[in-house]
Amino acid sequence: IVVKDGDILPYLGGIQVIHTPGHTPGSISLYIPKNRMLFVGDTIVNNVNRLSRPLPLRSNRDEAERSLKRLAELDMDIVCFGHGPPLDSAKESISQLALRYPKAPVWWRIIRNWQRLIRFTIGLFRRSKNKEKP
Repeated sequence: IVVKDGDILPYLGGIQVIHTPGHTPGSISLYIPKNRMLFVGDTIVNNVNRLSRPLPLRSNRDEAERSLKRLAELDMDIVCFGHGPPLDSAKESISQLALRYPKAPVWWRIIRNWQRLIRFTIGLFRRSKNKEKP
Protein backbone atom coordinates (compact mmCIF):
# COMPACT_ATOMS: atom_id res chain seq x y z
CA ILE A 1 0.00 0.00 0.00
CA VAL A 2 1.08 3.57 -0.50
CA VAL A 3 1.48 5.48 2.76
CA LYS A 4 2.20 9.08 3.60
CA ASP A 5 3.49 10.96 6.60
CA GLY A 6 1.02 10.90 9.47
CA ASP A 7 -1.00 7.90 8.27
CA ILE A 8 -2.09 5.54 11.03
CA LEU A 9 -2.08 1.86 10.08
CA PRO A 10 -4.74 -0.17 11.93
CA TYR A 11 -2.41 -2.75 13.48
CA LEU A 12 -1.02 -3.22 17.00
CA GLY A 13 -3.17 -0.43 18.35
CA GLY A 14 -2.10 1.99 15.60
CA ILE A 15 1.17 2.31 13.72
CA GLN A 16 2.09 5.86 12.78
CA VAL A 17 3.93 6.43 9.49
CA ILE A 18 6.71 9.01 9.78
CA HIS A 19 8.35 10.23 6.58
CA THR A 20 12.09 10.19 7.31
CA PRO A 21 13.88 11.15 4.09
CA GLY A 22 17.61 11.64 4.02
CA HIS A 23 19.22 8.26 3.57
CA THR A 24 16.81 7.73 0.66
CA PRO A 25 14.06 10.11 -0.50
CA GLY A 26 11.08 7.87 0.30
CA SER A 27 12.24 6.42 3.61
CA ILE A 28 9.72 5.98 6.38
CA SER A 29 9.90 5.02 10.02
CA LEU A 30 7.07 3.29 11.85
CA TYR A 31 6.09 4.29 15.37
CA ILE A 32 3.82 2.34 17.71
CA PRO A 33 2.96 4.79 20.52
CA LYS A 34 1.03 2.18 22.54
CA ASN A 35 4.20 0.05 22.86
CA ARG A 36 6.67 2.96 22.72
CA MET A 37 8.37 1.13 19.84
CA LEU A 38 10.04 2.67 16.79
CA PHE A 39 11.22 1.02 13.57
CA VAL A 40 13.79 3.31 11.92
CA GLY A 41 14.91 1.27 8.90
CA ASP A 42 18.18 2.78 7.65
CA THR A 43 17.71 6.22 9.22
CA ILE A 44 19.93 5.14 12.13
CA VAL A 45 22.45 2.29 12.29
CA ASN A 46 23.07 0.30 15.47
CA ASN A 47 26.73 -0.68 15.40
CA VAL A 48 26.16 -2.80 18.55
CA ASN A 49 28.42 -0.60 20.66
CA ARG A 50 27.13 2.75 19.39
CA LEU A 51 24.50 4.37 17.20
CA SER A 52 25.47 6.21 14.04
CA ARG A 53 24.12 7.79 10.93
CA PRO A 54 24.30 5.80 7.70
CA LEU A 55 27.05 6.92 5.36
CA PRO A 56 25.62 9.77 3.25
CA LEU A 57 26.72 8.42 -0.12
CA ARG A 58 23.40 8.86 -1.97
CA SER A 59 21.51 10.90 0.57
CA ASN A 60 20.48 14.41 1.49
CA ARG A 61 22.35 15.30 4.65
CA ASP A 62 20.03 18.16 5.68
CA GLU A 63 16.93 16.00 5.28
CA ALA A 64 18.62 13.17 7.18
CA GLU A 65 19.35 15.51 10.10
CA ARG A 66 15.78 16.81 10.17
CA SER A 67 14.49 13.23 10.15
CA LEU A 68 16.82 12.22 12.99
CA LYS A 69 15.76 15.19 15.12
CA ARG A 70 12.12 14.39 14.46
CA LEU A 71 12.61 10.79 15.63
CA ALA A 72 14.47 11.97 18.74
CA GLU A 73 11.33 13.85 19.84
CA LEU A 74 9.23 10.66 20.02
CA ASP A 75 8.41 8.90 23.27
CA MET A 76 10.13 5.54 22.74
CA ASP A 77 11.65 2.65 24.64
CA ILE A 78 12.50 0.07 21.98
CA VAL A 79 14.06 0.94 18.63
CA CYS A 80 14.47 -1.57 15.81
CA PHE A 81 17.02 -0.89 13.08
CA GLY A 82 17.50 -2.01 9.51
CA HIS A 83 21.11 -2.69 10.51
CA GLY A 84 21.97 -3.88 13.99
CA PRO A 85 20.08 -5.41 16.89
CA PRO A 86 17.08 -3.75 18.61
CA LEU A 87 17.87 -1.41 21.48
CA ASP A 88 16.00 -1.04 24.80
CA SER A 89 15.84 2.28 26.64
CA ALA A 90 16.77 4.00 23.39
CA LYS A 91 15.36 7.50 23.92
CA GLU A 92 18.54 8.97 25.41
CA SER A 93 20.82 7.32 22.84
CA ILE A 94 18.75 8.63 19.93
CA SER A 95 18.58 12.11 21.47
CA GLN A 96 22.36 12.21 21.96
CA LEU A 97 22.97 11.08 18.38
CA ALA A 98 20.69 13.86 17.09
CA LEU A 99 22.72 16.42 19.04
CA ARG A 100 26.11 15.21 17.71
CA TYR A 101 26.41 16.43 14.13
CA PRO A 102 29.42 14.83 12.41
CA LYS A 103 31.92 17.52 11.50
CA ALA A 104 34.36 15.23 9.69
CA PRO A 105 33.95 14.87 5.92
CA VAL A 106 32.55 11.60 4.57
CA TRP A 107 35.91 10.41 3.18
CA TRP A 108 37.49 10.78 6.64
CA ARG A 109 34.64 8.89 8.33
CA ILE A 110 35.10 6.06 5.81
CA ILE A 111 38.86 5.88 6.39
CA ARG A 112 38.49 6.10 10.16
CA ASN A 113 35.88 3.33 10.23
CA TRP A 114 37.26 1.06 7.50
CA GLN A 115 37.39 -2.03 9.73
CA ARG A 116 33.79 -1.62 10.87
CA LEU A 117 32.68 -1.02 7.27
CA ILE A 118 34.40 -4.21 6.11
CA ARG A 119 32.73 -6.24 8.87
CA PHE A 120 29.40 -4.65 8.00
CA THR A 121 29.84 -5.45 4.28
CA ILE A 122 30.83 -9.04 5.03
CA GLY A 123 27.74 -9.40 7.22
CA LEU A 124 25.51 -8.11 4.40
CA PHE A 125 27.12 -10.51 1.94
CA ARG A 126 26.66 -13.48 4.30
CA ARG A 127 23.02 -12.61 4.94
CA SER A 128 22.29 -12.29 1.23
CA LYS A 129 23.97 -15.66 0.52
CA ASN A 130 21.91 -17.32 3.27
CA LYS A 131 18.70 -15.93 1.73
CA GLU A 132 19.59 -17.57 -1.60
CA LYS A 133 19.79 -21.07 -0.06
CA PRO A 134 16.60 -23.15 -0.45
